[in-house]
Amino acid sequence: MSDNSNNKNAVPAPTAEDRGHLESLDKKFQLIRDRVAGVVNGTATGFYLYGPGGVSKSYTVIEQLKRMRADYVVFNSRATGRGLFNILRDHPDSIVVLEDMERLFRDAGAQGVLRSALWGQQGRASPGRQERMVTWTNPKETLSFFFTGGIVVTANRPLDDWPELAAIKTRVAVMHFQPTQAEVRALMRKVAAGEYVHEGFPVEPAACAEVCEFVLAECRGIDRPLDMRLLVNAIGDYLQDVVFHAGCSWRDLVAARIRERPTHFRDEVVIGGREERLQRELNEAEAICKEAKTRDDRLRLWRERTGKSQASFYRRLAELGVSRNSSE
Repeated sequence: MSDNSNNKNAVPAPTAEDRGHLESLDKKFQLIRDRVAGVVNGTATGFYLYGPGGVSKSYTVIEQLKRMRADYVVFNSRATGRGLFNILRDHPDSIVVLEDMERLFRDAGAQGVLRSALWGQQGRASPGRQERMVTWTNPKETLSFFFTGGIVVTANRPLDDWPELAAIKTRVAVMHFQPTQAEVRALMRKVAAGEYVHEGFPVEPAACAEVCEFVLAECRGIDRPLDMRLLVNAIGDYLQDVVFHAGCSWRDLVAARIRERPTHFRDEVVIGGREERLQRELNEAEAICKEAKTRDDRLRLWRERTGKSQASFYRRLAELGVSRNSSE
């Protein structure tokens, strides 16, 4: 899968079709970036972005905030209405990003806080920005503050799922982001072709590209929708095999992940796993060093016999105390 004519280490060049899909996808990303910029600049009080998971919604939002060096904070998982009030009170001038907090919108208190925080009167205290007074009242006290920051929400569900929040749609821009499968496929290939580091482990582009194409083929085989998390997790499976010597090959790990069940095993399974597999790779690396005299021949034999990457071969050589350039 990673072959490109005679060079197994080459990364396939993007096709004209992929380039076209990346161009159309970037226009959609630019809409997201512009909406986020509007919140940062104060021309908008908020932005609601929704769509399927794993298509880089939150990533695009955060990258734009970083690019603009905005003062922002991110919250996810769960909060109550009073919790949201506290968040905004503690960060009254910041951009508050709420990720995947759909449960929050069922809270009547949160609904009121959002409506207040996203619309108000033009104020003299903060020229160019609305003075939005947010109030929380309980039997013991009434609390209030002015919020001059912004709110960006990323979610999987549309605002229409909460009729009580219909008024929010009149206050902020709402965008449904759902890239086509062709656009996601092109993005996966672009990411795989670059310098990729997974949880601190660098992965060479040729290996990333091979993993990516395997993921695409597996998803195509069962008509599973693509998303970027599939690629990230598949590279983790690749490292589990190549670096940590899993008993199953990365291909079988990825196939089982995508199909969500054990599948036909393409490669031999090493029962008992790590120690046996490591020893076999060490023996293979030692035999290849004796058999082949040039680095290219060694890498070719290593890939043919193990299916592993150049990086894994060099790790085995280091463990054997053999220099990667000792034969040249």
